[in-house]
Amino acid sequence: MIDIFRLFALSKEFENIPIRDNEKVELQKFIDRVPVPVKGGIEETATKINILLQAYIARFRLEGYDLNADLVYVT
Repeated sequence: MIDIFRLFALSKEFENIPIRDNEKVELQKFIDRVPVPVKGGIEETATKINILLQAYIARFRLEGYDLNADLVYVT
């Protein structure tokens, strides 16, 4: 499962999604709460996509507008 989420997150469609400074705290909070462990550091776009995908599946509530906008794109 870890590698399936990672493979999806490494898709070319998501390579231009930035990691914004204001998102790092919230992403760090979710990296420990997602059901499937995430490979990679918080500075990687693939990690952000992985977290957003799992947050969507687990129905987590995101706080930031930027993260919610990126979540809509991922879904």
